[in-house]
Order: sequence, then structure tokens, then C-alpha cells
Amino acid sequence: MSIKPYLTTPEQKAALIKQKGYFGNVPLTDDQTSSLDHINFHYFLGYAKNYGMLQRRGIYSGAPNPQDVFDLIDIDRQISALLFSLIRDAELHLRNLTVQCFCEENSPTSYLNEERLQPLSREYTARDVVAGILKELYRYDEDYVVEKIKLRAAEMGVEPPRRYTAADHDKCLELVSDIELWGAIDAFTLGQLGKFIMASDAHTESAANRTWRKIARAMEINAGVFSTGVESLAVTRNLICHHARLWMRPANNSPKKPKVFNKDLRSVDPKSQLMAFANIALFQVPSRRQTAMDQILGIVNSNPLYRYGITQTSHKERGNTVLS
Repeated sequence: MSIKPYLTTPEQKAALIKQKGYFGNVPLTDDQTSSLDHINFHYFLGYAKNYGMLQRRGIYSGAPNPQDVFDLIDIDRQISALLFSLIRDAELHLRNLTVQCFCEENSPTSYLNEERLQPLSREYTARDVVAGILKELYRYDEDYVVEKIKLRAAEMGVEPPRRYTAADHDKCLELVSDIELWGAIDAFTLGQLGKFIMASDAHTESAANRTWRKIARAMEINAGVFSTGVESLAVTRNLICHHARLWMRPANNSPKKPKVFNKDLRSVDPKSQLMAFANIALFQVPSRRQTAMDQILGIVNSNPLYRYGITQTSHKERGNTVLS
């Protein structure tokens, strides 16, 4: 298998772009060429290749222009900044409600009791949920947690492990056994938080009193969309924090369509990123939802080419131009 050579200069990268014909015969300007030195070239090519593909398939008939791609990258940056702020608000609200709803009927230290947790799949058991939380707690350097572990270790006459390992599972579990959920909750990643919420209260007599259902009611989110919504929130958060391309990327673990945004999501592909963006708006405080969605649409709709790549996932060859 051949390995592609690393291109060391922006001029080499510009030459490759010209060779590939992403922008027809239109060359990059000197400023555009020099800017390639400040961006991962593979990341740039993700936009350029999709831009060229839309041209070839007759979906976009505008004159080829490298600036179009630089504009798309900048709009992705703008939407990512907005979504990160909205995800932060949603996450803070979700963590607060998790503590409230779980501790209403459970001991605040029982969140690590495997018997109270439901396996999420054959591959992800209740023990895996606990192990995931323990990993986060032992990486969490908050003084309250660190001191609790040290005190418990002194009582037990053992040396606390620096990190969680499967071999030390029982010891690690015992050392954090008196850390209340409100002291531990901020250690959870958003993905781990979602797993804990969905796994909690496995044997509650009334299904309506499970933690996740109480949270969904408090957030005024339909139970039918809550689970996929929590998962999508974490996936989108990771994409944004890793500076991934959002334009022309189908949504992984796409959430169900929020009915509250039916009007805003007409003709939008259910697997598109805009569905994931709408899910972030759904997880805002109810009084802020439509404002958040309007902010999202304000950026998405600012560029027809960008909107297309955020709302559609099927890019079949067209006889009639969709964009110009």
C-alpha cells in the first residue's frame, strides 16, 4: 500500500489542490495559499472535496471559487462557537437535574451500586457503567474528591491508586463509597452522564419514577426522544470540541425530530446535522428553546451552500441545479 508524502509547504498544497481540480482552473490567491500553513490540510480537503463533488453532480452550479470553501470553514467555526455555548448551558442544567431527581428517592452515595443500575446493552453492563464513573473520579483533581479518597484510604490503611484499573476495581470502589453524587457529578463526561442517567433506578417499582423519566419531565422533553437526545448531545459536543468538520457530515446517532421545531425542520433530512443542532436547542431551558433555534438558523441560513450541507445527506446527481 502506498503512503502519500507529507506536503511541507503551502505552495505544495496549493499545487495539489490545482491538480485535483476542486476549483476548476481558478488558482488560490497568495493569501489563501499562505493560510494553508495554519490549518490541517486534510481538514481543508474535507471541505474542498465535498465542494468539488457538489459541482460535479450538478447540485451547485456557481462559478468555482476557493473563497467559497474558506467561507464554509468560517461558518462552521461560527456555528461551533454558538453550539458549544448552548451545550454548556444544557449540560449544566442536565447535571443539576440529575442530582435532584436521583437523590429524591435514593441515597446520595448509592449511584455506584451495580444492583441499582440497568445494563445498557449486552456489551455495556452495569459494572461497565460503574467502571466508567470510577475512571472519571480518579482523573478528577477536584480537592473535595481527592481529600475524600485520601481520608477513606487512611481509614482502610491502604495506598490510594493514582488511576482506576480493572484489577483494582473493588478497592477503587470502596475508596469513593462516601462521595455523594453532587460531589462526583461534575467529574462525569457528558457521555458518561448520559449513560448513568439512562441506567439509574433499574428496579424502581414505577417506571415513571426512574431518574431519566423525571429529568425528561422536568425539562419538558418527550420520553420518546430523550434517550437518543442525550446520546446525540454528547456526540455533537465531541465533534465540536475536536474541531471536526460539520458541513456535509451526516449526524452520528441522529436524534429523533423534536416536534417543537416541526416548522423549522421542514424538508430537513432526519440524518442531517441540523437535526443534531435542533436537539441541542431542545435541551435548553424551555423558555430559551426557540431563541436558541433562531440563533442556530441565523448562522445556518446565512449561506445557501452551507445550509444545503447541514440539512441534506443524499447528494445524488441532479439534472436540475439545486444551488447556484
